[in-house]
Amino acid sequence: MLALAAVFTGCSTGGSAEPVQGPVIVNRVIPLDEPRPLGRLDKAEDAEAFGEAFRQADRLRGIPDVGPADYEIRYEAGGEPKQFRLWLGSSGGPGMLMEKSNTNTAYEIDSGVSEDLRQRIASIRYRTDRAEKNGDVIQGPGGTINVQVWHRFMEQVEQAHPASVQLALYTDEGDPIFHNLEYDGRSVHYLFDNSEDGYGSPDKVFETCERILSEPRRTAKPGWTGKVYRLDGCSDHGEGGGGRFEFRVEEDSRAL
Repeated sequence: MLALAAVFTGCSTGGSAEPVQGPVIVNRVIPLDEPRPLGRLDKAEDAEAFGEAFRQADRLRGIPDVGPADYEIRYEAGGEPKQFRLWLGSSGGPGMLMEKSNTNTAYEIDSGVSEDLRQRIASIRYRTDRAEKNGDVIQGPGGTINVQVWHRFMEQVEQAHPASVQLALYTDEGDPIFHNLEYDGRSVHYLFDNSEDGYGSPDKVFETCERILSEPRRTAKPGWTGKVYRLDGCSDHGEGGGGRFEFRVEEDSRAL
């Protein structure tokens, strides 16, 4: 969660007044892993909104006590690349940004601007074709796609080799709920993120778990085998975090 613990210095970023050139590239920030692509905003008004938010943000004295950012934003202004991390905080509250090239300086954006950027990012539709192209493990009403990516991840875990995977589990309405797992050779770092679910209460939970457990599960299809994977030994195991992860896999056992 975003908790601004610093005070204003009374000046803005001093960013260039040059018009912003789109597209605006939006990546999700994953703690302890590389950012994952979410999508892009191609409208000129979207690009200018992000540029204006950066130009008008108020500099903070010191470095606020915050966790990982929500998003990484990239665009061009005056022909020069601009890249910053963006914290949107809780709904109705202020946000914060920080240039990726200068992590010693942070800037606050007011609640209205933060909410406007939140809505613009929410307009990005992370559909299954994009998720498949990005190498996600996908599961939803239409079945499971890229299950081999999950199996490769589990093979690395079993061999104690660092690995990461992103699961996009789709609701009946077609919205993704992200589950990011990053294995460092000893522990599993887990991020639950349903901020792209238009029908739920946006929430992000990050925690560390000891292991991934699997157990057989019955299937309704003769000749098929099934497993369910869960996290165990989590720092806040239960509804607050690891307890939200449950991945069910069914496979044709004749093809194994």
